[in-house]
Amino acid sequence: MTIPSLNDFLTEDHNRLDGFLESFQERKAGSFSEAVEFWTRFASALKRHLLWEETILFPLFEQKTGQRGLTDTLRAEHEEIREWLAALDEKVQQKDADSDQEIDRLVNELGGHNAREEYALYPQLDKLLSEAEKQTAFEAMSAIPEGAP
Repeated sequence: MTIPSLNDFLTEDHNRLDGFLESFQERKAGSFSEAVEFWTRFASALKRHLLWEETILFPLFEQKTGQRGLTDTLRAEHEEIREWLAALDEKVQQKDADSDQEIDRLVNELGGHNAREEYALYPQLDKLLSEAEKQTAFEAMSAIPEGAP
């Protein structure tokens, strides 16, 4: 059995996350309660995605390459992403639809961050990991539920 590409799978997840955030943006001015559903899905799925990377993928990359430069950069970006996520979450909890500035900042941060992962980290992992190691990574990722802290 051929194990799927980590790059394909995780890039697809980035696209799914982008879709949730876009749906939130499109709906927040009209039906804020409907928008909140997309926000909740986005925030929950993004937190899980960050956990996948920090607890499973980054350690694998570091183990295989003996390098931490890229993963240290990505971890620092994760902290910035979490800060913008928290700022947006606060606005959502206050039912404040005026969040364009925070969304723009988060989208900009995610854009560069995702590109570094999709063009550097994920393809390297696909090359470095055996099929069995990729399978183990997928199993570990599937064990982390959406909404995990």
